[in-house]
Amino acid sequence: MVSCPSTLYQSHLAPIIAPVLDHIQYRLGRTWEPILDSNLKVSTNALTTPGCETAAALASRGGEDWYSSYYARACVFSGDLDAASSEEIVEKNRVEVTRIFCDVIQASLALRGDW
Repeated sequence: MVSCPSTLYQSHLAPIIAPVLDHIQYRLGRTWEPILDSNLKVSTNALTTPGCETAAALASRGGEDWYSSYYARACVFSGDLDAASSEEIVEKNRVEVTRIFCDVIQASLALRGDW
Protein backbone atom coordinates (compact mmCIF):
# COMPACT_ATOMS: atom_id res chain seq x y z
CA MET A 1 0.00 0.00 0.00
CA VAL A 2 2.80 2.38 0.85
CA SER A 3 4.54 1.64 -2.46
CA CYS A 4 1.45 2.16 -4.61
CA PRO A 5 1.78 5.19 -6.89
CA SER A 6 -0.83 7.84 -6.21
CA THR A 7 -2.15 7.56 -9.77
CA LEU A 8 -3.26 3.97 -9.01
CA TYR A 9 -5.01 4.66 -5.71
CA GLN A 10 -8.49 4.84 -7.22
CA SER A 11 -8.18 1.81 -9.50
CA HIS A 12 -6.05 -0.56 -7.41
CA LEU A 13 -6.02 0.48 -3.78
CA ALA A 14 -9.61 1.63 -3.18
CA PRO A 15 -11.22 -1.73 -4.13
CA ILE A 16 -9.01 -3.50 -1.58
CA ILE A 17 -9.00 -0.97 1.25
CA ALA A 18 -12.70 -0.07 1.26
CA PRO A 19 -13.98 -3.54 2.28
CA VAL A 20 -11.21 -3.96 4.86
CA LEU A 21 -12.00 -0.63 6.51
CA ASP A 22 -15.75 -1.37 6.38
CA HIS A 23 -15.14 -4.66 8.17
CA ILE A 24 -12.90 -3.01 10.76
CA GLN A 25 -15.57 -0.42 11.48
CA TYR A 26 -18.27 -3.10 11.72
CA ARG A 27 -16.20 -5.39 13.93
CA LEU A 28 -15.07 -2.67 16.34
CA GLY A 29 -18.58 -1.25 16.50
CA ARG A 30 -20.08 -4.63 17.42
CA THR A 31 -17.24 -5.45 19.80
CA TRP A 32 -17.52 -2.26 21.84
CA GLU A 33 -21.28 -1.66 21.47
CA PRO A 34 -22.31 -3.61 24.60
CA ILE A 35 -19.75 -1.70 26.67
CA LEU A 36 -20.73 1.73 25.35
CA ASP A 37 -24.50 1.14 25.37
CA SER A 38 -25.63 -0.23 28.72
CA ASN A 39 -29.24 -0.59 27.48
CA LEU A 40 -28.18 -3.25 24.97
CA LYS A 41 -29.25 -6.79 25.90
CA VAL A 42 -26.29 -8.63 24.32
CA SER A 43 -24.16 -10.90 26.50
CA THR A 44 -20.50 -9.94 26.73
CA ASN A 45 -19.46 -13.06 28.62
CA ALA A 46 -17.26 -15.55 26.81
CA LEU A 47 -19.05 -18.45 25.19
CA THR A 48 -18.81 -21.48 27.46
CA THR A 49 -19.49 -25.16 26.86
CA PRO A 50 -23.08 -25.05 28.24
CA GLY A 51 -23.91 -22.10 25.96
CA CYS A 52 -22.76 -23.79 22.77
CA GLU A 53 -26.17 -25.14 21.81
CA THR A 54 -27.75 -21.71 22.12
CA ALA A 55 -24.95 -20.16 20.06
CA ALA A 56 -25.26 -22.90 17.43
CA ALA A 57 -29.00 -22.27 17.11
CA LEU A 58 -28.39 -18.53 16.76
CA ALA A 59 -25.68 -19.14 14.14
CA SER A 60 -27.87 -21.51 12.14
CA ARG A 61 -30.49 -18.77 11.78
CA GLY A 62 -27.82 -16.43 10.45
CA GLY A 63 -28.31 -12.73 10.24
CA GLU A 64 -27.23 -9.79 12.35
CA ASP A 65 -28.03 -11.34 15.75
CA TRP A 66 -25.33 -13.97 15.40
CA TYR A 67 -22.61 -11.47 14.48
CA SER A 68 -23.63 -9.06 17.23
CA SER A 69 -23.46 -11.86 19.79
CA TYR A 70 -20.20 -13.26 18.43
CA TYR A 71 -18.37 -9.94 18.26
CA ALA A 72 -19.78 -8.74 21.60
CA ARG A 73 -18.05 -11.74 23.15
CA ALA A 74 -14.83 -10.72 21.38
CA CYS A 75 -14.99 -14.01 19.43
CA VAL A 76 -13.90 -15.96 22.52
CA PHE A 77 -14.83 -19.51 23.48
CA SER A 78 -13.61 -20.16 27.01
CA GLY A 79 -14.86 -23.71 27.42
CA ASP A 80 -15.18 -24.62 31.09
CA LEU A 81 -13.17 -21.75 32.61
CA ASP A 82 -14.56 -19.92 35.60
CA ALA A 83 -16.50 -16.69 35.05
CA ALA A 84 -13.72 -14.35 36.23
CA SER A 85 -11.13 -15.87 33.89
CA SER A 86 -13.58 -15.84 30.99
CA GLU A 87 -14.39 -12.18 31.55
CA GLU A 88 -10.71 -11.28 31.70
CA ILE A 89 -10.01 -13.15 28.46
CA VAL A 90 -12.85 -11.36 26.68
CA GLU A 91 -11.67 -7.95 27.88
CA LYS A 92 -8.04 -8.59 26.91
CA ASN A 93 -9.09 -9.86 23.50
CA ARG A 94 -11.36 -6.85 22.92
CA VAL A 95 -8.51 -4.44 23.68
CA GLU A 96 -5.99 -6.46 21.65
CA VAL A 97 -8.23 -6.59 18.57
CA THR A 98 -8.70 -2.83 18.78
CA ARG A 99 -4.95 -2.27 19.12
CA ILE A 100 -4.17 -4.52 16.16
CA PHE A 101 -6.71 -2.79 13.93
CA CYS A 102 -5.25 0.58 14.90
CA ASP A 103 -1.78 -0.71 14.07
CA VAL A 104 -2.98 -1.92 10.67
CA ILE A 105 -4.52 1.44 9.87
CA GLN A 106 -1.43 3.33 11.01
CA ALA A 107 0.89 1.09 8.99
CA SER A 108 -1.30 1.24 5.89
CA LEU A 109 -1.44 5.02 5.99
CA ALA A 110 2.31 5.21 6.62
CA LEU A 111 1.74 6.94 9.93
CA ARG A 112 4.07 4.53 11.68
CA GLY A 113 6.95 2.23 10.87
CA ASP A 114 9.53 2.16 8.11
CA TRP A 115 8.57 3.33 4.66
